[in-house]
Amino acid sequence: MINLFIHPGFPKTGSSYLKRKVFKHAGYNLYPADDTPGFNKFETIHFKLFKKDLQLNKNPFNQIRQPLSHYYLKNEYKKYLINCFAKNENYYVLSDSAFFGDFQLNGSSKSLYLFKEIIDEIIQEKKIEIKIKFIVSIRNQFDFIRSIYNYTFEHFDKMSFEHLVEKVCDNRDKSFYYFFEFESIIKSIKKIYNCEILILPIEKLSENPDNYIKDLEKFLNFKLKIPSEDLNSKENINYFNNNDGGRKIYLTKRLSTSYLYFVLSKFHVTLKKYDFYNKNFKKSKLLNTINNIFKPKTKSKIEKKIKNELELRKKIFNTYLNSNREMARVTGADLRKYNYY
Repeated sequence: MINLFIHPGFPKTGSSYLKRKVFKHAGYNLYPADDTPGFNKFETIHFKLFKKDLQLNKNPFNQIRQPLSHYYLKNEYKKYLINCFAKNENYYVLSDSAFFGDFQLNGSSKSLYLFKEIIDEIIQEKKIEIKIKFIVSIRNQFDFIRSIYNYTFEHFDKMSFEHLVEKVCDNRDKSFYYFFEFESIIKSIKKIYNCEILILPIEKLSENPDNYIKDLEKFLNFKLKIPSEDLNSKENINYFNNNDGGRKIYLTKRLSTSYLYFVLSKFHVTLKKYDFYNKNFKKSKLLNTINNIFKPKTKSKIEKKIKNELELRKKIFNTYLNSNREMARVTGADLRKYNYY
């Protein structure tokens, strides 16, 4: 039997920590960590099949390639999985913090159904048994929204945090509400895979890393040998603790792009259209220099103090209270302890 653990982590929920520090000790990783030497996630068959349409490369100085056939990518990915499963490992892990697309989860159902379809085909063709379990990392919605708001998402460039909270809590328009709701994804996983699901709240990781790992080990049904430097490290954080009282101070990251960049980009695309460059134009030192000077840069600034934070936190709590309670019921997770409902 093949034991396959799928971790489609939500952004800013400890998913990078799990992927880079924990799951590398948990079995054969089907999607290597981003910091693996020589690893380019944009060139993996996994990325091309599940996320190419969701995370577009906006750098106009890169060559635009024609999209590959969906069925070609699907069959190539199936071959890739079959080769991985042929290694006869006891445990396999698919840990990908953007498996559902970006934070809007606009690719969630498609990814879940597509992966299940591929796995079912492998089971039928190779006559093997594959047991799937899901591990989902989450965060209480107020901190989830706050962290995502401050983490370079263009959707919020012209919006204050207070305005975003109002949009999320607007009962007349649920478009923003579902950006930060976990229940629907959990129920989709249950419906499509009919499998066990472990919920890992980041609050438990912050409070007690040892118990967080013990819960994971119980679910995996084997002992994880994690070095202490990995166990107690933090990954991909966008805040620091204020020395006065320990309050978290978030860094707001936003892309800054000069008007000249867009002018040069359009000119560059026009030159490509009329075959001005030779085939190795991407190696041009001049083009790369121009790109490095004018390309969009991420600028960070300290987050403004939130007005009426307690009131906003209460509004978010009440908005997701019933949804979080239902998620806890479906999965058996103890979320009341961490103030999810």
